[in-house]
Amino acid sequence: MSLKRFFNPRSVAIVGVSENPQKVGHLVARNMIDQGYDKELYFVNPSGATILGKQSFKDLKSIGKSIDLVVLAVPAPIAVSYLERVNQVGCTNVVMFAAGFGETHTPEGDILEKDLLKKAKEYSISVLGPNCIGCINTGSGLNATFFNTIPPIGNISIISQSGALGSAMLDYLAAKTHIGLSHFVSLGNKSVIDESDCLEYFLEDTATDVIGLYLEDVRDGDRFSEILARVSQRKPVIVLKSGRTKEGSQAAMSHTGSMVGDDEIFSSVICEAGGIRADSFAEFQMLLKLYSLGAVPTNRNILVLSNAGGMGVLLADEIVNQKLHLVNVSEDTKIKLTRAFEDTKKITVHNPIDLLGDASAFDYKKAIDLTMKEKDIGGVIVLLTPQANTEIIETAQVLQKVYKLLKFKPLYPIFMGKKSVSAAHSYFEKEGIASFRYFSELPCALAKMCDAREIQSQISANGLTPEFSIQIATHIFDIDSMFIEQEGKPFLNQYDSLKLLEWSGIATAPIYHATSRDDLRLIVEKVGFPLVAKLASDKVTHKTEVKGVITGITVM
Repeated sequence: MSLKRFFNPRSVAIVGVSENPQKVGHLVARNMIDQGYDKELYFVNPSGATILGKQSFKDLKSIGKSIDLVVLAVPAPIAVSYLERVNQVGCTNVVMFAAGFGETHTPEGDILEKDLLKKAKEYSISVLGPNCIGCINTGSGLNATFFNTIPPIGNISIISQSGALGSAMLDYLAAKTHIGLSHFVSLGNKSVIDESDCLEYFLEDTATDVIGLYLEDVRDGDRFSEILARVSQRKPVIVLKSGRTKEGSQAAMSHTGSMVGDDEIFSSVICEAGGIRADSFAEFQMLLKLYSLGAVPTNRNILVLSNAGGMGVLLADEIVNQKLHLVNVSEDTKIKLTRAFEDTKKITVHNPIDLLGDASAFDYKKAIDLTMKEKDIGGVIVLLTPQANTEIIETAQVLQKVYKLLKFKPLYPIFMGKKSVSAAHSYFEKEGIASFRYFSELPCALAKMCDAREIQSQISANGLTPEFSIQIATHIFDIDSMFIEQEGKPFLNQYDSLKLLEWSGIATAPIYHATSRDDLRLIVEKVGFPLVAKLASDKVTHKTEVKGVITGITVM
């Protein structure tokens, strides 16, 4: 499905525009005007009243002109029946706000949703929703939502299955100065338009550089993973998904009627497709901000400059725990650092570099100037804690100047504390620099960015991961069941399991079955040493406990 006219309509009709300023239809109409939508905008109200300075039409047909997008701000039963009128005027794009469909888990709601799907399919109408808060395209002035705090134009596009979470994200972006919104899409029940449709559109959208995606379930896993892999090759996709726990899954079902699948499988799909899964809403926001500002580490090698030895050590632990690397400072640079500070103090010249508690802004500048010539640095973390003589604002200004000069070595200021460093964080915000008050989240985010880059490189070099579909899974299950039934075994041993995967078209590591020394001799002649031997038994599940696994075999 093409969503080009959906997000870039040449004409919009809002059905259900009320004179009451508290009603959804009125709020959407006001937003469209305030957002500066300068193309054809029509209001539909049975009374034909003048609303917000515009004469409304009694029905869609009365407009008498082509309509690219119809926004239905009417109750659920009316909204579904209105699809026939939408079809009659030749429109194929609809935003449907109404709740009361499948998410209610009632017979009436299920019937309404089935009727909606039937009509949408019959008339070839792309429906956003129901049970959603609409969509925004800041570039075209489209604001078909009833949310009134709109962020500045930027390069971030948000797809959210939750309207409330989407609203929180819009409010967050509205408070920022150097990052902003390209598109916002509230999926709601995603009866027709789903996450894959939106990802496919944003792949080609030139105004979108980074995509944030909140999900409670995935409609079509095969299609989603294939499209995500394509999109992530060109644009980072940050995914936040609820339902990690049994309780969370139950809550998701009651919220939008979502059937939440296995969380570990979902994480694997995201990772293998080159996407990034955020573990919290805060991390979701952080990753979007870092990507939007281009603060992406070029590799896993991190340099730390600090005025606090203890904090530097804690940060170093976190960096290593996240499978990042503390870059080795060259001997030449260590000598230069020692000489640069020897007249005033003795600093620690290995990474993390400790400039001591009395470090001035000039000390930070000297250290940065000397270390930036190191070739292998993927990112620089500058840690500052407010102490008696700390030049907080002056150091922030030094970092701002350095930030502009560093083209391939991202800079991450961590100014810890609250009151004393608030002005510095405001300064960084104004200058478009991502800064942090705590170091606990940053290494994890940087590691995820590195993971994604490496997966994307693998996909680019080797092509997309072979498709593992529901059909293949069913095929494996059928063969597995048949094998167990014929052999009378409770489960397959490892050899048979791997062969089953191989027969199903899934690549596996080479495996050989030996029942005698002669078999083993033939295997050695074929593959050589070293080898690993593992007991092949359908009766022993924990092979290690019975010494059924031998590694590092080099002789017969």
